[in-house]
Amino acid sequence: MAQVYACFHDGKGNILVTKKNLKGYFFHNKNKPGGTIIPNGQPLNGGGDYCLSGGGLEVLNPIDGALKEFLEETNVAVNPAIYKPSPEYYHAGEGSNEFYGVYFLAPNGLDEITKAVTGNLLKGAEAANAVKGGYKGSYDQLREDYKYCPSDNELNSGCAIVNFGDIPKYFVKGSRTTGWYYDIVMNLIKVSAQTR
Repeated sequence: MAQVYACFHDGKGNILVTKKNLKGYFFHNKNKPGGTIIPNGQPLNGGGDYCLSGGGLEVLNPIDGALKEFLEETNVAVNPAIYKPSPEYYHAGEGSNEFYGVYFLAPNGLDEITKAVTGNLLKGAEAANAVKGGYKGSYDQLREDYKYCPSDNELNSGCAIVNFGDIPKYFVKGSRTTGWYYDIVMNLIKVSAQTR
């Protein structure tokens, strides 16, 4: 299955990056209502690394897929009429290495979306701490008790606005866990330079 990632940028050389948890403690069910609580946590691929929010492309349209993954991981619903895909997306690889990077232009800068994401991820961290502490309720009850926490506990609250020039501090070319993020952002930099 191809992967898809949401890359929010301000059109001025800055992007929003998030950071993966080492372990996830709750996840929604993909094919049925509800979800699963994992008391001991599930180690995450790329845990502890900075990332762009995303995951498996479960729908045909990469833009819709990126919005879906962003919602699952941050609980922030993005209106594509406001955060317009610009440029639309980047596609590379094939088979198990196929991925898309979908670019969303934040018309008024990245502060508003960063604040929304950070707030919801803090709620997710509270919910994860409750699970680690022996939470006895169901997945649905957890989401009710910790309103605004994401469906999936993949990201921690360490999101940041990063300038293009600092990308190598966050994503490493050719890395097994951050290489595709590097490629996605490098393409954005290239396209941005061509349109100036």
